[in-house]
Amino acid sequence: MNRAKGEVPSTPCLASYPPYIYGSYRRGTILIIVAGISALMATLSLTFLVRMRSDAEESRHVIADAQARIMLVAGLNYIQEASRLGWEKSPTEREAFGWVDVRDGLQGPKTQSAAPNAGRSPAVDPETGPASENFPIGTAARFPMWVWKRTRYAISPSQAFNPIERNRAHPDFGIPYLRYPDPQPVARNGWAPGAAASAVNDTYFKSSLSSSSIDYYVNGDPRPRTNSSDLAWFRVYRARSARFIITCGAGATQGFKTWSDIPINEQATFGDEGLWLNLRNQEVIMWYEVEWSPAVSGATFNLINTLNNPGDHYQWYSVNVFSNNSQPHPRNMAGTFRYIQALRHEPDVW
Repeated sequence: MNRAKGEVPSTPCLASYPPYIYGSYRRGTILIIVAGISALMATLSLTFLVRMRSDAEESRHVIADAQARIMLVAGLNYIQEASRLGWEKSPTEREAFGWVDVRDGLQGPKTQSAAPNAGRSPAVDPETGPASENFPIGTAARFPMWVWKRTRYAISPSQAFNPIERNRAHPDFGIPYLRYPDPQPVARNGWAPGAAASAVNDTYFKSSLSSSSIDYYVNGDPRPRTNSSDLAWFRVYRARSARFIITCGAGATQGFKTWSDIPINEQATFGDEGLWLNLRNQEVIMWYEVEWSPAVSGATFNLINTLNNPGDHYQWYSVNVFSNNSQPHPRNMAGTFRYIQALRHEPDVW
């Protein structure tokens, strides 16, 4: 178009542009809208993934917290049972007598062969008296926890080893056949119908199986199940004769306190110190101070009464008092606890 010199062109309308220029404007608008929607979808997806990750982290922490608290129960059970069990060195030493020996008041656990000090002065303190050779004061023990592939003396849950005759015309109606010993072990046992034994024990196994099969039943399979390894552990430190520090952990450090505590031949399991410290930083760890007591409940009736006074589990009644909801013979021969106290901070020694 020819214009005079100095003439200012007027603003053209959209229709004055060629069709291909108008189409390019339209495609550009659609591109901008699509890009905006894509950015919005990406933002929402990122927000959703972040929220999922946050929920997963919270769930992992809740699970680890629960596992650590379960380890408190395991630690308490160990202290109770170890007060009397597990220290025998011969078949005749089956029982110990408490962390504080109930026979003479001195430091235990002592086995039956360790005679009590009958001539001691009543003023002797178990803290300053002779130390026990079993788990003395100042000793710490760690217990990494996992589930065995098969526990010792594992029993099969099957309930059809000895079916009962259901034919009313049969003389043995209602009587079990008793062709197999009951209960049956999980491990292969080789029993045949009509076996003479009516129970599963070491003697019968030795009479019918090879020594390797006996070990399968008696010793079990201590290899950990893969889905139960490196989940939780606990440590027990004996601070006084009957006072302990229980450390409860949910993580994969296996209860070692520091890297230097790990034996050289086991350090390769964790790679290096940096990887082990990373595992430690991800763990949930709790500390509890507990004190064991030799006090046990008696073999009395009506100790627990939930009918007349719910919530009170230590009511004592006369011998002949009747109560429908009582629990008979609630025996506990491994001691109890005077207190269980959660520690707010990490103790110096555990």
